[in-house]
Amino acid sequence: MKILLSTDDVPRERRLAYWREALCDHFYKVDCFPVSDRVFKGEIRTTCIKNVTFTLLRGREHKTVRTASMIRHSDEDVVLIVHQVKGTTIRSQGARTITLLPGDFTCFESTCPTASVMKGDFEQLVLKIPGDLWNKRFGRPEQVMTRVIRSSTPLGSLLANVFHQLLPVAETVDPLTSHRLLDSSLSLVSAALGNLISKDSKGRDRAQ
Repeated sequence: MKILLSTDDVPRERRLAYWREALCDHFYKVDCFPVSDRVFKGEIRTTCIKNVTFTLLRGREHKTVRTASMIRHSDEDVVLIVHQVKGTTIRSQGARTITLLPGDFTCFESTCPTASVMKGDFEQLVLKIPGDLWNKRFGRPEQVMTRVIRSSTPLGSLLANVFHQLLPVAETVDPLTSHRLLDSSLSLVSAALGNLISKDSKGRDRAQ
C-alpha cells in the first residue's frame, strides 16, 4: 500500500488538524478532537481494487464526530467496513454503541451522524464502498450498520484471516484476479452480515 500521508513532518500543534483534513479528503467530513495530552501521530496508506478503496489507518487516541449538519452540507454516500487490527475503538451511530477489539469488524454509513473514540495506539483497515454498490450487493443497510462481527466467532475469525491476506496477495496478481479476490471477500462479508440478521430473526421468533 502506498503512503498517502504521515504526520511525522507536521508541526506537533498542527498534527490533529492535518489528520482531520486528510480524513475529510479521503472519507467524508468529520471533526477531530484530542482525548489525551499525548502528541498526535498518524499515518494513512491506501490502495484501490475496482471501485473499492482500502485504507490502513495508524494513529494515536482521538475522537471523530460527523454531525447532521455536516451531512446536510455534503453529498458523500459511502459505507465503510472497518477491521480493527490493533487497539480499541468505541463507535456509535443511531441507537447503537459498540466496542471494537482487535480482529473485530463493523460497518457504518456516511449518511447518518456517527462518532468514534480511538483509545491508545490503534490500527484499522477500512474499506470504502460506494453506497449504490453496497445497496445492490447487501440490500438494506440499516439492519447491519454498527453491529460487531467478533473475531472470536468462526465467521469472524475466517473474515479476519482473509482480509489480513487479501491486500498482500491482490497487489501481486493481475487486475482481473485481484477483482475476483475482492468479490470473494465481499461475499464472505455478506455471509457474516447475513448471519447477524438470521440470529436476530431467530431471537425474535423465540421471544414471541
